[in-house]
Amino acid sequence: DIKGDELSVNIISIEAKSFTREQQGMEVLVSMQVKSTGDWVYEKSTGMLKQTNVVAEAAGTAEVMGMSIPMTNKTTTAVTVKKM
Repeated sequence: DIKGDELSVNIISIEAKSFTREQQGMEVLVSMQVKSTGDWVYEKSTGMLKQTNVVAEAAGTAEVMGMSIPMTNKTTTAVTVKKM
């Protein structure tokens, strides 16, 4: 979206992750899906990032010693940049 000297870009990202890690001598298999949504606002004349708001939500499992442990996480990031 373009309004005056601002460019606004909406983002949607879906990412699937799976990895193994060792914790306290045990092997843990982590599988998760992360969905991020938000927007970035740029100053058209300079290309400078003025503002960003992103929400990332993750859901998945950690499997260890035959047990499956559900995991969820939500992160909100807001950044505002001002010229000095």
